[in-house]
Amino acid sequence: MIPISDGGRHRRGSFPVVNTALLVLNALVFCYEIGVGGLGFLFGGSSLGILVFFLKFGFIPAELTTGEPFLLLNLGAAGTADIASPIPSWATILTAMFIHGGLMHFIGNMLFLWVFGDNIEDAFGHIVYPAFYIVAGILATLSHYAIDPASPTPLVGASGAISGVMGVYLLLYPRRRIRTLVIFGLITVIELRAAWLLLIWIALQTVQGLLSIGVSDQVSTAFFAHIGGFAVGVAAGAVYRMLRAVPHPAHPAIGAAMTEIIGTGTADIAGRRSTGAAGELTNLLYYGKSLTDSAYYAIALGAVMTLTKVQLERFTAFSELEVEFSPGINVFIGANGTGKTHLMKVCYAACDVAKTGDSFVDKLVRVFLPSGRVSGRLVKRQQGRNAGTLAVHRVDGRVLEARFSSRQSTKPKVIGAEHWGDPKLKSAYIPVKELLSNAPGFRSLYAAREIHFEAIYADILNRAYLPVLLGPMDAPRRELVRLLRADMQGTVVKESEEFFLKSEQGNLEFTLLAEGTRKLALLWLLIQNGTLSNGSVLFWDEPETNLNPSLFRTIISVLLELQRQGVQIFLATHDYVILEELDLQAGDNDRVRFHSLYHKDGGIAGHSVDNYLGISPNAIADTFNNLYDRNIARSLGGR
Repeated sequence: MIPISDGGRHRRGSFPVVNTALLVLNALVFCYEIGVGGLGFLFGGSSLGILVFFLKFGFIPAELTTGEPFLLLNLGAAGTADIASPIPSWATILTAMFIHGGLMHFIGNMLFLWVFGDNIEDAFGHIVYPAFYIVAGILATLSHYAIDPASPTPLVGASGAISGVMGVYLLLYPRRRIRTLVIFGLITVIELRAAWLLLIWIALQTVQGLLSIGVSDQVSTAFFAHIGGFAVGVAAGAVYRMLRAVPHPAHPAIGAAMTEIIGTGTADIAGRRSTGAAGELTNLLYYGKSLTDSAYYAIALGAVMTLTKVQLERFTAFSELEVEFSPGINVFIGANGTGKTHLMKVCYAACDVAKTGDSFVDKLVRVFLPSGRVSGRLVKRQQGRNAGTLAVHRVDGRVLEARFSSRQSTKPKVIGAEHWGDPKLKSAYIPVKELLSNAPGFRSLYAAREIHFEAIYADILNRAYLPVLLGPMDAPRRELVRLLRADMQGTVVKESEEFFLKSEQGNLEFTLLAEGTRKLALLWLLIQNGTLSNGSVLFWDEPETNLNPSLFRTIISVLLELQRQGVQIFLATHDYVILEELDLQAGDNDRVRFHSLYHKDGGIAGHSVDNYLGISPNAIADTFNNLYDRNIARSLGGR
């Protein structure tokens, strides 16, 4: 089984400079080896020149054990060859990491490094990653040495260090899908979870390593270097996860940024437009140059990138899906039945319980309303499968996971709830159906009776009824309110539990207003009362419903400005104009990600891109293109 690429999409914090440099350095050394060994070396041939090179710069356990380097190679009748290394024996532990024994050895190692290395550099950063790579390689080599310290055979190859990278990957990205070339009679490409691929790989290394004990000189693969490196990687991954879970202060650049932001209140940490120290903080938060530091200060500021990822397995419509989010605006598109609303409801439930402390499973049941309020009915129906899981991730490394079973005897299980609500999250879910006009009495009825309304309706009313924030309104919020007031032609007031639009003509009750105006009014309320502010999350299901397209420009302007102020936004839409307005209005500093959901092989798959033109498949654009083609055909006399 040979990994080809990450099956699931991931966003790198920055270009993998170190991993690319390692690939280039290994390639340069291999080119030198070809020069020494000739073209025959590429196809398994050997020569005196390449053998001498291996003996000089490869790691020979016997040299380290005896403390006496090999000086001459006996060539029989041809005499001897000088194999004295120009560097100490211990230093060959490092040089051996960049030497390979042949073309397939080189290609195999570089392919593994290409697939797994950039992810670990993204997590560890450009400084820690190379240090870890070298340490893992050294300890992997010493693991090989410990098994056969008297071996005179030179050890070469980067596989020990790369095994360390793979060990970290197992801990950090166990659920990521890896496109894998499988050669077993037939040659095919499949997708495997990283956990399965890596556990199978290390199991094979362990079995073959145990079988090689006592005959290591007859085996061309250093299995115990692989095992040792992998163990080092697993340990490093465990330490990294532990550190991520306990945020702590970081380096001076962030401290200076904190001072600038707190002192001036002008840094735009959400929009990546600030400069100086605040710009450095933005880079750290958005690009993940130091995730532990970023998590700490995201908590301190209540700032951006509240949710980073959701994973679903056999949950409602999904067999298996992983989606990574933008800290700005996330737009879900797809045909009916592709689970757009389900994804948003899962994430909203996780956000809401982070504030209320309620049971995650109970919240999911109230949000989805399965028949009989039985959580097991949320499990996707699949023959022979009765369990489903979902996990929602936050920027600080916290994960909230729920596991369900369709068997009534098995109770649902929640993992990570004890730390999920610290810090608390503000969130709001705007459903397709508007409810402000029916608000009077609804909350008391919902609290006292079992009525068949999803919790999102009662929740949004609770948010709408919150009083306006005290104190003067800041300039960005004032501008948003002005935009909405202009299109509503008034402001919103409450009398008892009834909402009115206050304009020059007096107070007009919401039951007499157009539904589109009521939607603008709800957004106005949520901004006024601070529900939508830095660090909060907005979910809006089909904002275009019952809204005149002429108002879409205002809606998108408001949403873009909210994400610049640190609000993370999730939209589900079927509307072409919504997508076009986002594409037209979004600037270089706005972070918009499009998530296309579509049916594939009996399930639902997803594809995420950061630009409008890259959406594929795009059910909305495809429909409009079809209309255009049909119009052209009619104009030309067709049907």
